[in-house]
Amino acid sequence: MRITNKQKFLALQKIEKEHGKLEPSVIVDAARDPNHVLHNYFEWDNGKAADEYRLWQARQLIVSVYVVSSDEERVQVWHNVKISESKPEYNSLPVILSNTEKKKSLIRYALNEIKYWQEKYRTIHELSKVVNLKELNKLISNY
Repeated sequence: MRITNKQKFLALQKIEKEHGKLEPSVIVDAARDPNHVLHNYFEWDNGKAADEYRLWQARQLIVSVYVVSSDEERVQVWHNVKISESKPEYNSLPVILSNTEKKKSLIRYALNEIKYWQEKYRTIHELSKVVNLKELNKLISNY
């Protein structure tokens, strides 16, 4: 059974009210109860969950590697790209930039991250002018 955003919101709001904050361990503990609305959101088969966690760790490992540029800036080596319905893959920036589809995918991903960030923090006045939403939407429409 798929749970709605409203159901997730209400369940998390209840947990926050009961504990004064939200912590992943508290959420998982509450969801252990098979009758809890969040129960089916989680994988309870420990074998499957362990494999998924190791995949997550591998993704974290890939994106944690960086080189230091000549001007002392950290530059991420591998980036996540997804072309059409294929599985996401990671490539180094030179590989991505030499392939039109991969380059477009990376730009789309970057623009979506910027849009997500802008939407997430748009109510914080001090950050509201950091992103030009009109220009961002124009770029998004090109990709």
